[in-house]
Amino acid sequence: MTRVTALLFACLSFAVGSATVAPSAAAAPDTPNGIHRKIDLWSNETGPHLRGSAIAQRRRDPRVPGDMDKAFLGPDPMGVPYRQKDFDKLAALGANVVTLSHPGPFAETPPFAVDEAAQANLDRLIDLAEKADLFVVLSFRAGPGRSEFTFHPHSGGTWFPNEMYNDSVWKDPAAQQAWVDMWTHVAKRYKDRRSVIAYDPMSEPNSHLVGSGIDDRIEIYDPAKFHRKYGGTTYDWNTLYPRIVKAIRAVDTETPILISGNGYASMAFLPYVKVLDVPNLVYAVHQYEPWQYTHQEPDANIVYPGTVDPEHGAPFRIDKAYVEGVYATIDDFKRKHDVRVAISEFGLRRYAPGGPRYLVDQIDIIETRRMNSFIWHWPTSHQPYEAAVNQHNYLFGTDPNSKAEVADSPYKPILRDFWGRNRFRPSNVNFERSK
Repeated sequence: MTRVTALLFACLSFAVGSATVAPSAAAAPDTPNGIHRKIDLWSNETGPHLRGSAIAQRRRDPRVPGDMDKAFLGPDPMGVPYRQKDFDKLAALGANVVTLSHPGPFAETPPFAVDEAAQANLDRLIDLAEKADLFVVLSFRAGPGRSEFTFHPHSGGTWFPNEMYNDSVWKDPAAQQAWVDMWTHVAKRYKDRRSVIAYDPMSEPNSHLVGSGIDDRIEIYDPAKFHRKYGGTTYDWNTLYPRIVKAIRAVDTETPILISGNGYASMAFLPYVKVLDVPNLVYAVHQYEPWQYTHQEPDANIVYPGTVDPEHGAPFRIDKAYVEGVYATIDDFKRKHDVRVAISEFGLRRYAPGGPRYLVDQIDIIETRRMNSFIWHWPTSHQPYEAAVNQHNYLFGTDPNSKAEVADSPYKPILRDFWGRNRFRPSNVNFERSK
């Protein structure tokens, strides 16, 4: 592997041209005085109130070729670096919230002690977001018994060694208890931060695929089949997340908790999520369907609207009606359980043909349902990285070869219109505490 190739693969590359069209303002306007508690920001009756994006970071590791090159991943313990101007730019386009998809502040390996570098970086990012007047969602990608490389289950031995896989949390009771303890620590630390308006206990649970490690892969994509075989075991997210929720609620009764299903928080696994009788929960999904379109390679030429010819199964048409149909799952879940719902990630690779129209249709569908939503993802100003890894950098336009921002990106006015509907920010809300 050449040095350039190593650097390209040693990226965060985190699991996710037509005329510009402005999304319609389908949702009801925010009520002027309707936000009294953090959970009010997640209402599907008066919302959406939160529209923004996400950033992702991981620990730089000397075992990964190129990771310690400061010119590429930056000088911080976590790469890629984010600075105040990155959050200010996001807020200037109208976003009012950022998800920090970040390593948890407990170590990955026993004795699962506090990782001071991760903790300090998390504190720093929250401070940056607050200075930009952005709300914050905390979402942990890695933690006790779970490495960042769980998001790259088929890349071991290419840009990182197989030894860096660690999904032992799905089999190790000590790691699961440490995950619970980590969230107790986090809730105590941040429960009084006005800007922190949700906890997302685990970013994209995925035991259905990775099992507990490279020698224990499950690779079951059918949620019914997975739950028939592994439901009620340690591999079942439904057995771990309620413990995390209980631990958080023991110290923080107010901050909303986002609950996603297995299958990388996919819509398909949502019906199998255990619904809890616990206050201030929101059930969330990551919506990238159809995956063949949103995550296509530059030469695939799958067009929206158009037809997808999957490797397995019959060809099918993708258009707004198709995307609307995808949302029937979350509609049914909300109606059945009478719960709050949200789209905690959505988006596409920027060069997908018809991408701007697809994004507009997604936004319209989400806004009509009055759901908060977060686009994946917001770029860093660290140019060496963005020049190499920019599939989701919408400011670069639709040309897959673009390595810098372009003035005529069709995505920018879409984002400005979408995020510009926000009215609430940390600076203009005062949350009351429940009695």
